[in-house]
Amino acid sequence: ATAAWQRGDLAAARRLAERGIEAAHRLGNPPGCHRAFGALGDVLSFQGDARGARGHFDEARHRAEVTGDVLDIVYLMVGQATATGYAGDWEAGVRLADEALDLAERSRSPIAVAWAAYAAGEVRLETEPDDALACLRRAVDASRSVGERMVWGVARLSEVTLGSRLRRFDDVHAYGELIEHWQRMGAWTQQWTTLRNLVVLLADRGEQRWAARLLGAARVSSTASPSYGTEGERLERVVASLRRQLGDDLDAEIARGAELGDDRAVALALQAVRRLDVGVRPGVRIR
Repeated sequence: ATAAWQRGDLAAARRLAERGIEAAHRLGNPPGCHRAFGALGDVLSFQGDARGARGHFDEARHRAEVTGDVLDIVYLMVGQATATGYAGDWEAGVRLADEALDLAERSRSPIAVAWAAYAAGEVRLETEPDDALACLRRAVDASRSVGERMVWGVARLSEVTLGSRLRRFDDVHAYGELIEHWQRMGAWTQQWTTLRNLVVLLADRGEQRWAARLLGAARVSSTASPSYGTEGERLERVVASLRRQLGDDLDAEIARGAELGDDRAVALALQAVRRLDVGVRPGVRIR
């Protein structure tokens, strides 16, 4: 199930996680069964069902605590915290994330610290951006120290996106690094999250046609999870801005993007990043 959601097949991931949960019930909830509940929590979170995700993370954590596996417990607390925040209760999300970070620090596991610090930053993105940046940087450093690729990618993306949004820094090169990172991993769920955040940056930098094409590709891809919450709201504002600037051309550019397919959308995104990274003027013609 985890492999399926990472490659962008949320339908298969949900079927497999539910099959695992059925087996857990049939076998009397043996050790390790918490991972099936956690996998379904991940899937529901990506599908925009934050409350449903929180319920399954709660179930998973309850079962994991019987095993005493600290890394699994921290990861599930991260799911609880982020799902709670995505459901709109950021204050409760912060409390859960900080609890996870305290447990991770006591465990002295760099991977546990990386995941918990990521959660502590993620749930502070909208309310405490300075503290969020500090937490996300800690997560990036901790994950890099042991070569943990998944948490490095999600923490780095949140760090770069937040820094750009706050005008603290504009690390265009980092988007290319992240796109190639997810490409190597075959992690399409995270890849499309990265590309949608790149849409916002491109529109902000005056590259409306690149932004519209990537948006069109994201809308039709079978490996892209739905956009919701604050990310969805930002994309809606971007679309409104693109409509004002491109007029009817917006629909044509979105249609062109819809014809790209996943791999060509990634290639277009890398082309956009590389040209922006060397300071090509806005409005440059793209192939």
